[in-house]
Amino acid sequence: MKATIVKKDKRLENKVIKTEGILSYDEDNLYPQRIINIVANSGIAKSCLRIYQKFICGIGAVDPDFYKAIINTDGLTVDKFIRYLANQKGMFNGVAFHINRDANLNITEINTVRYDDIRIPTDEEHKDKLVIYDNWERKKGRPFKKIDFQYIDKYTSDKEIIAEQIAAAGGVENWKGQLFYPEEYTIAEFDAVLEDMITDGALKGFRLRSVESNFMASHILVTGATEGEGAEKEQEQQEFKDTLESFQGSENTAKILVIEKERDEDVFEIHKVEIQNFDGILEHTKNDVKDTIIESFLITKPLLLRGTNSIGESNEIENAKEFYNDITKDDRLMIEEILKEIFEQWHDQNICPSKDYSISPIIVNKAITVDYFPFVTKNEIRKSIDLEESDEKINLFNLLGQAGFQQMISIITNPSLDFEQKLQTLVIGLGIDNELATKLISTKQLLA
Repeated sequence: MKATIVKKDKRLENKVIKTEGILSYDEDNLYPQRIINIVANSGIAKSCLRIYQKFICGIGAVDPDFYKAIINTDGLTVDKFIRYLANQKGMFNGVAFHINRDANLNITEINTVRYDDIRIPTDEEHKDKLVIYDNWERKKGRPFKKIDFQYIDKYTSDKEIIAEQIAAAGGVENWKGQLFYPEEYTIAEFDAVLEDMITDGALKGFRLRSVESNFMASHILVTGATEGEGAEKEQEQQEFKDTLESFQGSENTAKILVIEKERDEDVFEIHKVEIQNFDGILEHTKNDVKDTIIESFLITKPLLLRGTNSIGESNEIENAKEFYNDITKDDRLMIEEILKEIFEQWHDQNICPSKDYSISPIIVNKAITVDYFPFVTKNEIRKSIDLEESDEKINLFNLLGQAGFQQMISIITNPSLDFEQKLQTLVIGLGIDNELATKLISTKQLLA
């Protein structure tokens, strides 16, 4: 037999499924479902994806009024909607949601949908629509019914096309709204390492099976043939096998099994099995696939708490956050552009008073180092290392010294200097905090 290598040029194979009238999402039409299951079965993949999604979401919308605005009758807020979009973008590299419009063609409501339920129709009747169905996997106990397909118009902001969609449905009251979805099926950002994620999940299963079965067989027991025939013989063999199996597994390791020979001619031979040491191979494979998965997400190890010795004292995590904020900047920009497009068509234009639809990245608080102490206040230093602000009164005499304190008084009381000149002299010349310097000058002017 001649072995051949099958080369797959495309990571995603699409074909028309005529019986269902759709374009398949990969060969089995289950690519998004497969992605969900693979990630769920790999611990490191799940951790990496969670970090990726968190950084895409950042800390939410910049505008606080927009952030808390409610956008459907179920109480969905913009904040939750942004997290929903970030989760979809992280998992599928695309986003999907449903919108409703009023008679003036303005958007009135946004609802979430499952990205993995959506497929692209191929039949002429539904060419400008998308189909939603929740049983592409043909789950056990549930028959596959094409009659349950929901066909919904594709999203567009073109008012002429929207009007045509509404008219075709027989009016706004009969219209099913629009689905926002990519022009074509998307491939997950981490698609290139799916095999490594599968391997990571398989290693987990292998370790569990090894523990449950007392790792591996170390000896072979050879017995004589069981006498008798029929059901009695089979029962005796099964009882003997069950007794041996009850001594296997992690809870029974190193226990002693005593077997008594019923006759002198009974045979009991034990042969030791030379077991290959898989520990090194498994450890290398585990570390290799984990590193490959982490690298595919471009996540630096401090974010996964790997490779750091002193988390509280080191700035590795802060630097890693700053780096990953930059890595995920384009992903946040994509969501910001979607928010801008959708909410500029919102029926209430006061939903975002500032018209700023940007998303704040994860905040990075870097500890202020000793070199900068002369230029910042004590409370600024305390805040940088996550300590509460101190209400301790400032002793300017101790802070400035006698000469400095006298110089401060002469600056404040100098009639030839205006307010701004006094302020800048105190701040720049003596290093006094801007707020405190302002209070000192203002107090002198009030008392004059």
